[in-house]
Amino acid sequence: MGKIPAKILAAVGLVLLALVLLTACGGNPSPALSSPLKKQTPLSITTSSLPSGMAGVGYNAPLVATGGAPPYTWSLVSGTLPSLLYLIPGYIAGVPNTAGTSNVTVRVTDSALAAVTASFSLTIASSNVMVARFQETYSVTLTASFGTAPYSYALSSGSLPPGLSMASTGVISGTPTATGQFNFSVLVTDSLGAHQTFSYVLSVVIGTEEYGGLTALPISGCTSQGYYQLIKVGSRWLLADPSCNALPYIGVQNVTYYSYGTGNNYDPFMKTRYGGDYQNAWIARVKERVQAWSFTALGDYTSTFVYSSSDVVQMPFIVLVKPTGGASYGSDKNPPWCSVNGHTYTSAIKSLLVGLPPNLQIYNDGHTAQDTFDPMWVDCVRWSLSDLQASIGSNFNTNPWMIGITHEDMDDFRDFRGGAGSGSGYLNLAYVIAVTNPTGSGGTGSNVWSKNAWACGTVNGSPVDFGLGWGVGKSYLESKYGNIAALNAAWGSNYTSFCSSGGGWGNGGTGVLDEDDRSAHWSWMGSDPIALAGANANFAADVNQFLYWYAYATTRAMIQGYRTFDQNHMMFAYNFFGNSYTQSLRPEVLHAVRDAGVSAIHASYRPSQNGSGQRPDYFMQTAYSVTGLPVIAWYDLSANSDSYWHDQCTNGSYSGPGDGLCPSQADSDYSTQQVRGQHYTSDLNAIFNTQSDDTYFVLGMNFWDWADGATSEHSNLGLVSNNDNVYDGKCAVSGVSIDPFGFPCGGETANYGDFTDAVTAANLNMLKAFITLGLQ
Repeated sequence: MGKIPAKILAAVGLVLLALVLLTACGGNPSPALSSPLKKQTPLSITTSSLPSGMAGVGYNAPLVATGGAPPYTWSLVSGTLPSLLYLIPGYIAGVPNTAGTSNVTVRVTDSALAAVTASFSLTIASSNVMVARFQETYSVTLTASFGTAPYSYALSSGSLPPGLSMASTGVISGTPTATGQFNFSVLVTDSLGAHQTFSYVLSVVIGTEEYGGLTALPISGCTSQGYYQLIKVGSRWLLADPSCNALPYIGVQNVTYYSYGTGNNYDPFMKTRYGGDYQNAWIARVKERVQAWSFTALGDYTSTFVYSSSDVVQMPFIVLVKPTGGASYGSDKNPPWCSVNGHTYTSAIKSLLVGLPPNLQIYNDGHTAQDTFDPMWVDCVRWSLSDLQASIGSNFNTNPWMIGITHEDMDDFRDFRGGAGSGSGYLNLAYVIAVTNPTGSGGTGSNVWSKNAWACGTVNGSPVDFGLGWGVGKSYLESKYGNIAALNAAWGSNYTSFCSSGGGWGNGGTGVLDEDDRSAHWSWMGSDPIALAGANANFAADVNQFLYWYAYATTRAMIQGYRTFDQNHMMFAYNFFGNSYTQSLRPEVLHAVRDAGVSAIHASYRPSQNGSGQRPDYFMQTAYSVTGLPVIAWYDLSANSDSYWHDQCTNGSYSGPGDGLCPSQADSDYSTQQVRGQHYTSDLNAIFNTQSDDTYFVLGMNFWDWADGATSEHSNLGLVSNNDNVYDGKCAVSGVSIDPFGFPCGGETANYGDFTDAVTAANLNMLKAFITLGLQ
């Protein structure tokens, strides 16, 4: 009810096109030039009334204007549209969630700024759909008011959901064992034999409560803390929502509209699709789609305004914080972002890679490896806290929908990913610290704090306590060995001091602080900055131990910084460990992250690992076996040839449309959206059924991502195209259509296949499996 068939909409679109063309030509098909005396048709609104709608059902009502000077702009002059309905260019659309009648006045303005208004009454009826919850007791009594009571009831056509039955008294009861919408008719007979037939719709859904937990799956023994928490029930790790119901985490990451527009200039696109005030309409539509596809949460990287929007349905979410974002910006910001608590920084924090000696500069490839022993890092954590408060709200620490905080993107500490095998490309950052230039520009003072923490505990002329139990004025090496002779005996080295001595770094200096990876020192250091091949065993042990301390100090600063404000939400580790190029994970980093106080670890599930001699769950298994912490899986896949990216490549450029298929950067790329959906189904099952030592340690899965993404990735990573069209076989098509939520869609360069139906079924079946199998 309230939906307009696609054929009618198409016809309306043709009429509008004809009216626009006639207006542009003055309504005269003659090729003669228009006369100066010819009058322009006055601007008018030809829509006379708005159709009624129904709560919970997608609504779409075209608004038609003629005359004047197109294009037209629509705006709301007075009144309020029903909740979750929006005035978008040429339509009123959305999914109303409350019944009632609203009176509104709209204005249309043409390009010459002429304007007219029209007033409408819009009625939204209550839903006539009965709703039962899967695997939960249900009972409803049908009523009749004709003839003479009492009445008898009998099913005349259609069927009830499995598990429900109807008594002759009109009571439908039982426990539904299947989801879906069920249509049936009932023959009602009164006491005198008169009868009538009535039609009904009963929808069986997965029951959830306010915070997204499954009402059919309360967690026994859980004590409500008012926030999400980790709990192990039997052999499975789970998230419990604030009401102690289980929340199988199936999240969508990176829900943002940065992709909607060339060069991330999304504003023109969004205004065309959602109107001038587009944010709320887009957020509502996003959350409606995510929930309709049976996802249970919004993952990190999502725009924070999506989390905090108060006029749409709330959803559980994980938020990402990136102190590196402030640390990486320096003199181009005035003041730099990390200038907090009375501290002023004039440039970015020092990069460990910038100071690499010439023979290792090949590894200085633009990625970040920051000097996080510098006190500036702590200030950058404080800056990111204030930034999060500004984005989500100053009281985000008491937000009951927030599951937790992910600290940093692994791309900003990419060498934490590991690579114990020589040639993997991921440096041992402690080796980097051991050989990098001890001085440089940026951050606090001229010294590189991390190198001093390794070798010499006097920084910028003053003794420092690094807070790791080494003592004031002591580095890791000074604390362990006490004197340089003991270090030389252990390593087989020939340094003269822990600090700088002789010619200094790069000039033959003889102190540990002067180490610059010169070939004369390879006898104890080796020449492999990745796997430490050929290094003295004691040297290698110290490097790996200091890698632990570097990762620990970096992570602890973030955890402690946020714990000063937020004691309620979980803290998650870097997003993410592992990728298709990494052959291992460094246990020192995993141990450090665990010891710093994180609650769970992000680890990637890589289907392509099957082809490289490792299982797809290798990174998840490694993270769990080393730390014992539950895991949230990171996952992506694509079907580039059946997507927005099928023709976007021309002469190596990805700004399309062009004439060539882009090579996907997704972990696995398939031929069609349908095949992509099949693999999503099998992969989701594999992720949730991953176990180690008889423990199901995976909390859930983050799908990357919402939309296909940036031109630098040129990959069909999303549930929707970069034109905001869903890969459902109906919207990501070349024609024009209306989606189930009442919004216009279509306009792609080709017709793409159906991915989201398989995603919806897989997600729904996973939730049903949790409920059916229980928590034993």
